[in-house]
Amino acid sequence: MFTIHIRPRIKRKCKCLPEDIAAHIKEQLSESDHIIGTAAMNSITLKIPPKDHHYWSPELHLHLRREPEDELTEVTGFVGPKSSIWTMFMFFYIGLGTTALFAGMYAMTQQSLDIATTGGYIISIIALALIGVVFIATQIGQRIALDQTHQLIAFMEAAFRCLD
Repeated sequence: MFTIHIRPRIKRKCKCLPEDIAAHIKEQLSESDHIIGTAAMNSITLKIPPKDHHYWSPELHLHLRREPEDELTEVTGFVGPKSSIWTMFMFFYIGLGTTALFAGMYAMTQQSLDIATTGGYIISIIALALIGVVFIATQIGQRIALDQTHQLIAFMEAAFRCLD
């Protein structure tokens, strides 16, 4: 099955204070063998331990925010690859997209001036094909990381169920 969502988003409300949520998550992390991470006052990061970690392993980043006049803490976050992996794939998309754009513009300019096109269209098509290859690689990576993504979300849901 084919998914277009790149980084699943999480949004929920909780009655506890951010400090209490962070303390509770720290306690849950100390008892878990399947999830590691850090929990500060307003930020929580959950990861897969090194023994189970692979190239496509996801991370769960949560941000806790509570305004003084609010009764609930807003918990927002996302599941995604390590930031270095995310940056590399965005670099590929931007680089290949820019190459396709400028090669296509160059070829169209040559064509409009009745000059023989010298490969601009070919370069543009190759760059677009490589964008497709990168997209397929990201889809394969998401599928490989699916079980670990579910582990991270299940850990978070279990931790928050104890708080409500």
